[in-house]
Amino acid sequence: MWTGALTGSAFRVLWVNAPHWLHTPCYLLLGWAPVRYLPDFLHTGGAAVVALVVTGGLRYSAGAVVYAFSVPTPHPAGSAFTRCSTP
Repeated sequence: MWTGALTGSAFRVLWVNAPHWLHTPCYLLLGWAPVRYLPDFLHTGGAAVVALVVTGGLRYSAGAVVYAFSVPTPHPAGSAFTRCSTP
């Protein structure tokens, strides 16, 4: 986890104008790291918790793809992909 966080941060600090598609995968992998805990989520929180976590992860990933390729959002709410899935 720390390696991914430091790698993503290093891109932003050392190479300020780095293309988004280059550093976004670091953060995307960090976002999906908790997948290994889904069985624990299912055991303690139930299927609803797992469904919410997976739905949030998919929305986060969709927003990351839009951000990485700098595709203009088709609708003003398009950036909500990442805003809705992060606190």
